[in-house]
Amino acid sequence: MTISTIAGFSATAGSNTDINGVDIGEGTAPSNINNALRALGALLKNMDTGASTLTSPVMTSATITNATIGGLTYPTSDGSANQFIKTNGSGALSFGTVTLTTINNNTNNRIITGSDTADTLEAESTLTYDGSTLAVTGAITASTTITASGNITAFSDERLKTDVETIENALDKVMNLRGVTYTKSAEKGMGVIAQEVEKVIPEVVEDGEYKSVAYGNLVGVLIEAIKDLKKEVEILKQSCDCYDSAPN
Repeated sequence: MTISTIAGFSATAGSNTDINGVDIGEGTAPSNINNALRALGALLKNMDTGASTLTSPVMTSATITNATIGGLTYPTSDGSANQFIKTNGSGALSFGTVTLTTINNNTNNRIITGSDTADTLEAESTLTYDGSTLAVTGAITASTTITASGNITAFSDERLKTDVETIENALDKVMNLRGVTYTKSAEKGMGVIAQEVEKVIPEVVEDGEYKSVAYGNLVGVLIEAIKDLKKEVEILKQSCDCYDSAPN
């Protein structure tokens, strides 16, 4: 029987003796090829009827040592758990390790800063930002001008203060202060000298690498100095009759 389609093959290899008129029967030379053709015919027949399937070969394991594939040179040995493959930019691959950064004391809204310890950051409890308000517990040092579109205020609530007393001899204190003009960082300015103020009103001077003055706190002294001056003016007015007669 001449076989010209897969359906024409027999599921029994020995029954497949002809392909398109070519004798492949058992004993026909070349016997090894014809034996393979008869077996192939049976396999195709079984696959066509669903009696058998052809499974593709799967590579289950392979070892590549000192290999260069596609211009990339692979490591000579396996890496450690959780490592990753990295390149040196010249085609040489090697294993690398991910270094995780630790954040100490981390919680909501704390600002993260660096530390002296490698791969370690600090979440500052005294420095927070909630998306609208920056809260700082401690001093703020600026090397340039601080500009605000709103008011800059300080807590002055009486509930926060103890030992409250009216400033004595305020006018004398003001008389011992000196207002000056000066040049600082190539810019002209006007104010006071911290060392001079410290001798008279040490409460408004802050120490540091450079001394600073809480200018706003001078207001209390100036208020009481004006009141002292007003008292002196009133006394002078009472002892003088120059205001009692009209000018000629």
